[in-house]
Amino acid sequence: MFNFETHITVDISTVDQLDTFKRVCNMMNVKPIIINPTGDVSQVMTSSTTRHASLQDAIDHVCVQAFVLKESNLRVIREKIESCPKFIKMTGAEYHYWEIHVPCHTDKLSIISSVGLVGAWHTSRNEFKPNVTMLTFRSANVNDIKIKQHDVDIMLKLGIVTPSFKDHVEYAVYDTNYRLDDKWLNIER
Repeated sequence: MFNFETHITVDISTVDQLDTFKRVCNMMNVKPIIINPTGDVSQVMTSSTTRHASLQDAIDHVCVQAFVLKESNLRVIREKIESCPKFIKMTGAEYHYWEIHVPCHTDKLSIISSVGLVGAWHTSRNEFKPNVTMLTFRSANVNDIKIKQHDVDIMLKLGIVTPSFKDHVEYAVYDTNYRLDDKWLNIER
């Protein structure tokens, strides 16, 4: 059995849709998340962890959740599944990209730039957690992730990272709309 983290992003344009989304998340026993990656565009998504014997089982699980959201008149714009490096070693699965997520105290973000750690880190905020800013580093090259681990060590020593931080690297094994993050990642295609 492998651990998977799943996210389903929906297009929300009204308060009624947001209320429906939260109600459906509660019914499915998943967390509703509203992240604001660029300051002007929010992504509304589910977040859950699950254990499955294979990636296909995890995909089937996400498809069922997406179906429930669609049946509630919500437009699904992305289905994403992440796992851990152990999954690649055990299965040889192809991946899309690696990520490190570091939850930081929002009031301490200025320390990060003062010590020169900004670089390729991208910020986002979960609107349900106003005092936490998430720093994310994404790359298709696992060696980049190993190098960025040094930044995380510095952030930990400086007390920037929140106590909820779990030192882990994950990778996206399934992403139906990876270009959704292009603006946030400053990627022009």
